Formats: sequence, structure tokens, C-alpha cells
Amino acid sequence: GIPKTGQTNSIHPGDDGSSKIGYPLTGDHWIDGSQTVIDNATGLMWQKDESSTHSFGGYGGQMFWEDTFAYVAAMNSSGFAGYNNWRLPNLKELNSLVDYGKYNPAISSLFTGTKVDYGYYGSTTYVDIVNGRHIFQIWFNEGFMIWTFEDETPLPEGYVRAVRS
Repeated sequence: GIPKTGQTNSIHPGDDGSSKIGYPLTGDHWIDGSQTVIDNATGLMWQKDESSTHSFGGYGGQMFWEDTFAYVAAMNSSGFAGYNNWRLPNLKELNSLVDYGKYNPAISSLFTGTKVDYGYYGSTTYVDIVNGRHIFQIWFNEGFMIWTFEDETPLPEGYVRAVRS
């Protein structure tokens, strides 16, 4: 995430002084909970462990993209961390976790169990008439984004780190 600029006076509606977007210049970027991590820059609450260390409804570890939705649905049914509105993050949300100052994994150490051998699925897709549906992942070894075809052989696999707003 991006830190606040520190501007407190508003000159024009929507400027930094009125929106005050970003995490505080003083204080922590992350709030570390027992099962979750809150991003003060985005206001998003993230699953601290992810699918390689925490399974739901028989889904865990690496999985196919279609199974990620069943994983999150089972997570919601269980009331994980006291909430039932978890979802698969979109690509921008997932990319906000990347820390380009780190490597293997390129993410805060508060996110336990982060794997670097496969990517993490986002909910963002893209369809073109020639190639079909593209599915996006963020790989936390270096923090890069890739896309694969949903119907590749073998089917692509990845991990899940769920989020809630």
C-alpha cells in the first residue's frame, strides 16, 4: 500500500487533504491478528494462513481455479475468524500484498506459510475470442503476475489467500 501524504488541508474536493487515503505515516502498515492481517492502507482484512496450511470443506493446498470458490464458500460456512463474507481477492487487491523490497517470499512475514512454488489465484479473469478465459495469479517468490488459460493441459493449480472488505 501507499502511505498517506500527510496533507491535512483540503484545497479541492477529492485531493489528499480531503480523502486522506493510504496508511498512516506514523504507526503500522499491518495489524497482526491471530488468524488475520489487516492492511491499514487498503482497509482489507486478509487470511493470515492460506490454503497450503489451512483447509476448508476438504479443499486445501494447491487447487484448480474452480475449486477456489468452493474453498472460500466452505471458509464462510465455518465462520472463519468470526466472519462469513470472505472472498477471492481481485488482482489489484492481491498485488497490494507484494513487497518488492523482499524476495522468496515478496510479502510481509506476518503472512505465514506463504508458498513460492505456485501462484495465488485472484478472481480477475479476461476472455478473448481466440484463446478463451485467462486466469491471473500473483507469485510471491518475486511478486510477479502471470496468466494461464483455464483449459490448459494439465490444468493450472495455485493457492488461495482470502480477503474481506
